[in-house]
Amino acid sequence: MPLIFLDTETTGLDPRQGHEIIEIAMITRFSNGKEEIFHTKIKPQRIRTASPKALEVNGYNEKGWCDAMKMEDAILEIAKRLEYGLVVGYNPYFDIGFIKSALAEYGLELSWRIRALDCMVLAYEHLRPSGLQYLSLDSVRDFLNWEKDGAHSALKDTMDCQRLWDMIIKH
Repeated sequence: MPLIFLDTETTGLDPRQGHEIIEIAMITRFSNGKEEIFHTKIKPQRIRTASPKALEVNGYNEKGWCDAMKMEDAILEIAKRLEYGLVVGYNPYFDIGFIKSALAEYGLELSWRIRALDCMVLAYEHLRPSGLQYLSLDSVRDFLNWEKDGAHSALKDTMDCQRLWDMIIKH
C-alpha cells in the first residue's frame, strides 16, 4: 500500500463556511521506493468567504494564483491519487475533511475509505519526551532546527511531514 504524504492550504478552517482548498501537495511513495509528486495551486471560487488570517498565513495573492487549476479538474486528480493509499499528514483529518467536501461539491464519491496516520501523534510520542513543548509543525521545525523558509505552503509542509515520518519510523 503506497504512503501518500499530504497537505493542503485553505481559505479558512471550515468548508461548511465556504472555505476551500487553494493549494495541495501529495507525495506518493510506492513500496518499491519510487515517489511521485503532485503539487498545484487551486483557483478559489469563493474568495469573499475567505478568512483574511488564513490568506495571510498561506500567502495567497491573486497574481500568484492566476495560473492555478480549477477545482473541478484538481479534485479528479486528487481522488485518483488517493486511491488505495495510506494518507500520512500533520493533522491529516483537517485536509481529508476539505477533500471530502470538495468531492461532495462535485458529486463525486470514493469507493473506498480514506485511511490516515497523523505525524502529530508521532511528534507527541517521540519528541515531547525529549523536550518538544508545542505540537505545531513550526514548533517541530524549531525543535529540530529545520529551515522554516516556505512554511505554510502545501509542498514545504508535506515535505517536512515526510521528513519527520522518515526520521521517526526509520529509527
